[in-house]
Amino acid sequence: MTDSTRKSSGIRTWVRIVLGVSLALNLLVVGLMVGAMVRFGGAEGRRPPPHSMGAAMFRELPKEDRRALRETGMNRPSYASSSRGSATGGIAAALRADPFDRGAVLLILNEQAQHRIDWQKSAQQAWLDRVELMSVADRADFADRLQDSLNRHHKSDRRSSKRWWRSGSKSD
Repeated sequence: MTDSTRKSSGIRTWVRIVLGVSLALNLLVVGLMVGAMVRFGGAEGRRPPPHSMGAAMFRELPKEDRRALRETGMNRPSYASSSRGSATGGIAAALRADPFDRGAVLLILNEQAQHRIDWQKSAQQAWLDRVELMSVADRADFADRLQDSLNRHHKSDRRSSKRWWRSGSKSD
């Protein structure tokens, strides 16, 4: 065998390796795309199931209603007054205090809980106001979307509960 034959053979092996790696990467990308379509939407473009009933009730509203509710929520006094920065600073200071003041930490936690309750009540009222303004046909469409969304959520929960690696035992 001559030197030129060995060099051309070596180049062909190197090119084959590069092409094989390129093919593997392309297949990986296509697989990820197909998997994402199956998991998060598919041909109908449906979104993944909601995490809670409240999330589904908000998400299945028409886009303009969701936008209006967001704007209403941002302008609400309880939203503006419950600054995370001040709560974080207060809790951090209370945790650093020596001696530890359990009552001070509990007061901050209770204030934050009350802010969440106030926010939830306000959000519920705003949501009810929007739904009340809907026509009968719009409410029926909304109910259908909500039911479909929650049914997908229920099916997803059943499927994931049977996976042994999530539940911790192979017998599930």
